[in-house]
Amino acid sequence: MAVKDGSSDEYGYINAKGKWVIEPQYDLATPFLPSGVAFVYYKGEWGAIDRKGEWVINPQYLALHVVSDNLALVMDSGEKIGLINSKGEYVAAPVFSDCSMELLTNRYGQVDYVAAESDYVDVAGMAQTLVTAIGKLKTVTTGELKKEIGESKFRKGGGDVKIERAVEGDMVISVTALDVNAWNRVSDGWFGYNYVFRPEVKISSYTMTVSMTGKTARFTEEIAEAMKTLLAQEAGAETKTEGSVSVTETKERKVIVAPGESGMAIVVETK
Repeated sequence: MAVKDGSSDEYGYINAKGKWVIEPQYDLATPFLPSGVAFVYYKGEWGAIDRKGEWVINPQYLALHVVSDNLALVMDSGEKIGLINSKGEYVAAPVFSDCSMELLTNRYGQVDYVAAESDYVDVAGMAQTLVTAIGKLKTVTTGELKKEIGESKFRKGGGDVKIERAVEGDMVISVTALDVNAWNRVSDGWFGYNYVFRPEVKISSYTMTVSMTGKTARFTEEIAEAMKTLLAQEAGAETKTEGSVSVTETKERKVIVAPGESGMAIVVETK
């Protein structure tokens, strides 16, 4: 955590035992973000350090306000305002001449008010997350899938099989294998049946249901459009669009993306 040294009036960082891990040397210091960097004020300018105290972003900003785990408003030496990520890359170029002064003067509680919430949504990043998840879906056998999810997930009468549910930021992604008939029903010679698992059945059809919350829910169509662009970049891809629904076919799979009001449905057929 960031603490102020009483003897030097400078900030550094201590560990859970109270020992200095980054010596006091900064005029101001912010907590470390999940991205692994902390913004610090050094000799009149803001920059960012890693957990070893090494500069990730050299001191260069006149003012700074962290708006999320990976974004910060900054004012450059020309007093222009922009938006950077934790690597120091501009997400929005420094071309703005003004913004709420509270955003630029609020430095972790030194001003008594609640800062405005950013409405920024990383459309390109979320689209890439979904396209990466689609790329992981392959044609597999019931035997291979059984090793991952267990035998109990396969219904004795056949049907869809839930594979996984993952949370990625404001997105909940659920993947289901469609219409899987993994069991043979064999008469026991009396009045009942025995079920024998069929490990050789191929699975090649999936649905991916994406539920979006918060600000992200307003950008479903933009994320779907960015996905279409990424999918179209695959070798031999052919894309058709009908309304907001897109169908992209490659040598490896067919992908149907249908955005809704606060999420989307994706159908994947592997080849």
